[in-house]
Amino acid sequence: MDEQQKKIARPATPPPEPAVEEKNEEEGSEIECGCCFMDTNIDKMVQCEDGHLFCADCARRASENQIGLRRTDLKCISSDGCKYGFSTAEAKKFLTPPVFEGWQRLCQEEDIREVRSILPFFCLSSFICFVIPNEFDKY
Repeated sequence: MDEQQKKIARPATPPPEPAVEEKNEEEGSEIECGCCFMDTNIDKMVQCEDGHLFCADCARRASENQIGLRRTDLKCISSDGCKYGFSTAEAKKFLTPPVFEGWQRLCQEEDIREVRSILPFFCLSSFICFVIPNEFDKY
């Protein structure tokens, strides 16, 4: 077999597959954020408990603002007046680890305040409410 016959006999190699980002754009996996209205890859979206979708950046900024105001309920940021919020699992996706940990601590403090209002803990000698922090307690 000479070289021309070898070239003809060899099967054609398939063209290289497009990059993953190109595939995602072609498949239409970008969705509009319900807050900033930018098209965002669906893998980077988070949703409230009612299913409204937002990019992680918008959800993070809005939630960090609420946490800074010492509010524990991370409400949906939809413009249609959604009454739901973000679950803990969703919040963990878009909050940075230190902010998530601070939010968990804030939630725990609020839970303690609620319990104290129902069943306060008193020191028998001084009648002062107290909670003993547990250094080994992980959220």
